[in-house]
Amino acid sequence: MTSAAAGVYVFDDVTHYECLVGYTNVSGVATRRCIKIDTWSGNTLVCTSRFCLRYSSV
Repeated sequence: MTSAAAGVYVFDDVTHYECLVGYTNVSGVATRRCIKIDTWSGNTLVCTSRFCLRYSSV
């Protein structure tokens, strides 16, 4: 997952997240707002791979 900016945020700041290439959003929101100290609106973006891992028969 990537975010456009990193660092210190203050009340009412907005941040945008996106899943990396090859991943898709399965829950959460891409845009979140700082609503108070250590508290953001919405749920954390969760990304999962769109591809299955190679099967290994060990």
